[in-house]
Amino acid sequence: MFRVMFVAGESSGDLHGGGVVRELKSHFPDAGLFGIGGDAMQAAGMELLHHTREMSVLGFAEVIRHLPFFRRVLRECEDLLKSRKPNVLVLIDYPGFNLKLARAARASGVPVVYYISPQVWAWHASRVKQMKECVDKMLVIFPFELEIYRNAGIPVEFVGHPLLEQFISAHDSPEAILAAKRQFLNRNGLDSAKPLVALFPGSRKQEIERILPTFVSAVAVMRKTAAVQAVVGAAPSLTRESIQKHLNAAGISLVENQTPALQRFADVAITKSGTSTLELAIAGTPMVVAYKTSALSYAIGKSMAQIDMIALPNIVAGKKIVPEFIQSDATPENISHAALALLNDAELHTQTKSELAAVRASLGTPGASEKVAEVVGKYSQTGKMAVAK
Repeated sequence: MFRVMFVAGESSGDLHGGGVVRELKSHFPDAGLFGIGGDAMQAAGMELLHHTREMSVLGFAEVIRHLPFFRRVLRECEDLLKSRKPNVLVLIDYPGFNLKLARAARASGVPVVYYISPQVWAWHASRVKQMKECVDKMLVIFPFELEIYRNAGIPVEFVGHPLLEQFISAHDSPEAILAAKRQFLNRNGLDSAKPLVALFPGSRKQEIERILPTFVSAVAVMRKTAAVQAVVGAAPSLTRESIQKHLNAAGISLVENQTPALQRFADVAITKSGTSTLELAIAGTPMVVAYKTSALSYAIGKSMAQIDMIALPNIVAGKKIVPEFIQSDATPENISHAALALLNDAELHTQTKSELAAVRASLGTPGASEKVAEVVGKYSQTGKMAVAK
């Protein structure tokens, strides 16, 4: 039987992995798919050994405190490579854990496909050397990553960005998009006459505690001069209670399981850095990006950073097209000022949407999950690819 082991340690990796699992199941209905992931991968047909909720820890200091747990899970995964003998190991981002497991897979003779590259262009460039020693195929989602791995002599393929599979088609008519927005607003009791500000504080408990209060305060500052309505998009990995306690008396709504629609139909978004910034870019929604973490984690991260931007649309564009604020600069006043500028300055709003459209165009075409499944499927017979890398 064709067996594939997956490791996706974060909610975004689970989302992308879910598409790959679904595609594999359509081509290999009897395949044994197992590993670490979340609700999306499990729903698509993967046997879940550990949930991303257990694996997703934010910040260097927090990771250190959880080291005994990670070591135990790593040993479990190493044992599974030997006992269940997968035809291929598919690793999705999550480099701190996954590169250790990749080395164990190489020692066990299990081929490694790495989908969604660690951000070696932002920090830890030394990881490229590690990957050359233990990764059989890199499947990257940003075009500029191709050169990094080609220069290192690692087999690599650009599959396009999986987020392109999730958003409304560019060919949908303006009338259809307007009707969908009207339905979304009505369904959630929102006022079509007021600008909609969407808040995306993150998918981890630590992010909610550190970032959401600042976002809520930013909305309060905006309301001193503008009649805006605000909505928080809740990540599925979080409980409603963990978010709602920050919204009491703030006059901010909470929507669940509607993140793509909220990203698409907001007039402006206030978001943490990470995958959500690229989702908003693909949706074409102007945004303000902000991030806060512990003082220790920030100091360590800053010392290791190789780039001076945190928002993925800015990194892909190679210039700052959306405002971003980090740590002490991420104040309610700074965030609200930038958000109001995007709402009130029609020329700035149009220019930002145009530059976000260019970012989207650079990410390839939809179909990343199918392309990844095709590569993984080539290991189904012998544990080696049927075609040259």
